[in-house]
Amino acid sequence: VIHYNWPGYDLEGFARRASEIGYKTCELQIGDIWDEDEDDDGRQAEAVRDMLAGYGMTVSAVAAGNDFIQAERGEFEAQIARYRRVCEIIPHTGTDIIRSDGGWNR
Repeated sequence: VIHYNWPGYDLEGFARRASEIGYKTCELQIGDIWDEDEDDDGRQAEAVRDMLAGYGMTVSAVAAGNDFIQAERGEFEAQIARYRRVCEIIPHTGTDIIRSDGGWNR
């Protein structure tokens, strides 16, 4: 089950309801486990992992939220640096599966 497909549910409400109806794994978005502006070295990811475990759930994958289609070289390189950091944060959830997108046309 994917968290962003459940509008109206905060993360814990989503975990509670998903576990009640039998889900054991879920996909999250990077914003569920990491605040890019206040990088905490994975502590939020670990807290989310532990919260989900309390509902008998694990993280199956995390969507990185990357966008490599950039007009400027510097913005492209910033996306690469961000992606590398995301790849360091995601394992704190207990998974190493990262859903990546190429980007979006503008």
